[in-house]
Amino acid sequence: IADRLAAFAGPAPVLVGWHASSNGGHGSSLFANVSSDPLVVADMAAALVTPPGGGQAGVVIFNDARFDIANTKTLRMREALSRCPRCGLLAVEDIPISSAAREVPAALARLQQQFGARWTHVLAINDVYMDSMHFPLLALGRHDIVGIAAGDGSRTALSRIRSGRSQQLATIAEPTGLQGWQLADG
Repeated sequence: IADRLAAFAGPAPVLVGWHASSNGGHGSSLFANVSSDPLVVADMAAALVTPPGGGQAGVVIFNDARFDIANTKTLRMREALSRCPRCGLLAVEDIPISSAAREVPAALARLQQQFGARWTHVLAINDVYMDSMHFPLLALGRHDIVGIAAGDGSRTALSRIRSGRSQQLATIAEPTGLQGWQLADG
């Protein structure tokens, strides 16, 4: 952000961001960054990974490495999984959120071929990844994969979870209405 502000002549504008960095609150270039604590969100998501039937949980994390907040969540989920004696991290998939609908189905097929039954869970930094998983997983015969989103809580995700007709178990929902008002008040 600082490099972009340097292009302005005169006093820097007051900037308020939403998920603009990995930390909420005041920042060097931001008057305020409105966000839930990504460490808490990641811990809550990782805590929901439960090894199936006394076995091992094999986890794939979907991340968008372009964003600091996403990298913070991913690193924290990796750390949490490393403390779980019956959990193993199989892979971290770096797919831009904006490309998820196009790229996730192919990634799922590749992951199934690579890991097979060892793969039991998906952790994602955003519900957008879960939007593109249900039918491709069913086509692969994988109705058993458990999906957990570390952040967002979109209406689509909440409806999908409530219906019980998808592999997504949970989303760590953010108070987006409240955050919207915080942005407007900033």
